[in-house]
Amino acid sequence: MMDFVLEAWVSGIIEGKKIQWMIGKREPWQPGEKLKLLFAGYNGTRNTGSDVRVEEMLRQIRRILGPENVDLSMMTFNFDRSRGYFEGTSQVRLPDIFPPFLANEVPKHHGVVACEGSMFKSKFANALATMMIGSLGIAAAENKLSVGYGAEAGQMDPLIAKMCGRYCKNSLVITRNDESRKEERHRRQGLEKKYDYRSSACL
Repeated sequence: MMDFVLEAWVSGIIEGKKIQWMIGKREPWQPGEKLKLLFAGYNGTRNTGSDVRVEEMLRQIRRILGPENVDLSMMTFNFDRSRGYFEGTSQVRLPDIFPPFLANEVPKHHGVVACEGSMFKSKFANALATMMIGSLGIAAAENKLSVGYGAEAGQMDPLIAKMCGRYCKNSLVITRNDESRKEERHRRQGLEKKYDYRSSACL
């Protein structure tokens, strides 16, 4: 029941953000402005794998775009557990009840990079997948950068799979292995054509 409430709540927020963008409520990136990116992940829990992944993603973005051209932020569940990590990156607290947070925080940035490995899977938690989809979906609804980086795709419950197909169809999703890409393709039975998928072995 709680999964359904979260999914409906986040879906409503995405639809609302799309309407706001269509009526002209938008603040797009301008040339010469630092690119503000929000990294959405499962950090601040002392999960070493998650922390190392995000550290490397942050390094890559700064290396490619130049540290002087970006303003990077990341989500954390607990400041005490992520203090001392992610140098040069702003940290914002991700609350347990996250839909209002996503509605307020994502629009402050020019794009979202979803960086949790178990991005599109129900095995870990539907709530986590909902948060990932919500982050990407709000950014996409506002016509901003919406990137799933190093994603794993696996079995998803029907409702959240439908939500993913609806709101992440305009996101760039980079899978971290061929198995995830094939699983997603098989599970969606053609819906993958709505996505822009790439396979990446770097994470």
